[in-house]
Amino acid sequence: MSMRIPAALAPIAAVAAVLAVPAFAHAPVLGTSPKKNATVSTVRTVSVRFGEAVVTGKIGVKRANGSAVAASASGLTNGKKRLRAAFSKKLAAGKYTVSWRVKADDGDTETGTFGFTVR
Repeated sequence: MSMRIPAALAPIAAVAAVLAVPAFAHAPVLGTSPKKNATVSTVRTVSVRFGEAVVTGKIGVKRANGSAVAASASGLTNGKKRLRAAFSKKLAAGKYTVSWRVKADDGDTETGTFGFTVR
């Protein structure tokens, strides 16, 4: 059985396909700071930047040995499009892992991790 769309319905099918895409795109990650797997010399803030505002968020940083790094401030900034953690001092040399979790405005929870190295 062939699944051909009559020519008259093709424009409707194309519009429906385009409109369906945003339903799957929650709050896309546009970038991280530091960048994923980067080696950097100075870090006082880590962040995740999203393509749209999120409702809530939590971010944490751990050293290579698994111990948590206490942030002096953390939360959403930049119109709720950036989740960040700031530290009172530069992070010491070593490897770090950042874990984050946000709730998008569609109610879905999104999570992620990225690592970086301070030299």
